[in-house]
Amino acid sequence: MADPITIDTPQGGPQNCATPLIASGSAADGVSVSTATLKNGTQTTTVNVAQDPFGNWTANFGNNVPCGVPLTITVNGTNSDGQPVSNHVDFSCNC
Repeated sequence: MADPITIDTPQGGPQNCATPLIASGSAADGVSVSTATLKNGTQTTTVNVAQDPFGNWTANFGNNVPCGVPLTITVNGTNSDGQPVSNHVDFSCNC
C-alpha cells in the first residue's frame, strides 16, 4: 500500500540542504496535510503546511536548520475518514 503522504524533499541521508529548508511532497486523494515537524534531538519546530488543490504540499522551516546532526521531518494530516496519517524522513544537512 502506498504512503498517504509522500516526502520528496528532503530525501533520507546526508545532503546539501537549501536555505531556507523547504520540505515538499504530495498527498493521496482525500488526504489533508496540516503540519510538519522538524526534530533535532530534543528541539522540535512545527510549521503549518501549504497544500494546493492537487495534493502537493510544502513546509518552510526557515534558515536555522543545524548542520551535521541527525534530523527528522514528520508530516501529519488526516485521511478522508478523519483518521490521522503521517510519514517521516531521517536526514542530515552537510555544512
